[in-house]
Amino acid sequence: MKLVIFCLLFAASSVFAQTKTLFYMTDQPQSVRDFMEHQSKIDIIVPTWYSVDETGLVYGEPDPSVLRVTKQRHIALFPIVALFDKAKIHTLLISDVSQSAMIAVLIAACKQNVYD
Repeated sequence: MKLVIFCLLFAASSVFAQTKTLFYMTDQPQSVRDFMEHQSKIDIIVPTWYSVDETGLVYGEPDPSVLRVTKQRHIALFPIVALFDKAKIHTLLISDVSQSAMIAVLIAACKQNVYD
């Protein structure tokens, strides 16, 4: 009985520990070509890096051809939001108006692009 339980636990851990391949898009044309060339090996993609400033202005968008392929192949879509300046992050986080503007744009982008 102990051997059966051990085998079941080992098999279950193998199933849940499968490696996932993550691909980060950049703003370079080669990034789209690399994705298209290796799409069958990718499980999760970051199709764009949205930049945000201290006023809540969000800019950036994914490549439409990449979105089309990810939806056809059922690749998980997870964008990233980037703001690296500490002072600007602080300004954004203390302003309800700026936060609301950023959140509204990001929610709209999530709905439009059907992000996971």
